[in-house]
Amino acid sequence: MSRIAAYSRYTRNPILAELIDRLPRVSEALAVHARATELLNQTASPEVSLDSQMTAVVDAGELTADKLEELASIHAGANNVDSKQQVLKEIQIRSARGVEGVIEESASVLLQGLDTRLQEFVRDTRPQIEHLSGVFSATDAIERGQEAIEAWRHMTTALDAYNGIRAAQDILMSNFAQDHRNRCKPGGADLPSAASDAIMSNLDDLWPSWRGSNPATGNSVRRDMISHNRLSAAPWPEEPVAQLAWLIEHSTMWVPSTDKLDALWKERRQRDFETAQELKKSPEQRKKRAQMPGFWQSDPTTGEPIVR
Repeated sequence: MSRIAAYSRYTRNPILAELIDRLPRVSEALAVHARATELLNQTASPEVSLDSQMTAVVDAGELTADKLEELASIHAGANNVDSKQQVLKEIQIRSARGVEGVIEESASVLLQGLDTRLQEFVRDTRPQIEHLSGVFSATDAIERGQEAIEAWRHMTTALDAYNGIRAAQDILMSNFAQDHRNRCKPGGADLPSAASDAIMSNLDDLWPSWRGSNPATGNSVRRDMISHNRLSAAPWPEEPVAQLAWLIEHSTMWVPSTDKLDALWKERRQRDFETAQELKKSPEQRKKRAQMPGFWQSDPTTGEPIVR
């Protein structure tokens, strides 16, 4: 089957390939594109050159009626072949655009399909997690005993499947939701990869300071004065297998659509606003915020902090 650039780009990921092949009109467009390519390869130009034949007539100094019919037939054949080739090339272009269009308009459907895969993955691997509580390395698993060893082996294999789902998600978001993808990590480039709204929906609960500067309180993440590294580490382990086990046990993992992310961020903004309103009622916070340059200043009459 002929390779279509957009289709090939997405279907290098086997999970995404399976989901895309299930989309309506994709198989039909691929079949037409492949047939057009096949016919195009079979549609050869005439073996007899019209130009060389006309040159031969001029050189001979004679043009008979039969020769004229022969030349006209060659000319018509060449035009017919050229027309067929142009039509087949146009069909190739249109079928390729058709596949690209279906994939683009189905981005949310594909993300939902990945989320279904992820939830099935979490369900299937969760029984292993009870044997890995407090296990942060293969050495820990060996010390824990046979059940932990088997669970660690299972999760090591499962990690590849999980990474495949996340890779497919990143392909889709990079191509169809780049702005949302960028906004999923507002806390800075030094955040670990799992610290993203695209990975879990309850990150605020698990790691309240992950976003860096808190717009509700004005507080920023504490950093080392020399390296500027965060002093507040993520609550999950760094080791990939142990991290996956921790995330399955504690987080609400998902593959969100852009609509779900918008809803999450709207809820967060409301929560930040409510928190800020509560802090304004605190005398200690009012005094602290009033002294912060760029954020607040005091009203000279009442002494109350006001927004600049």
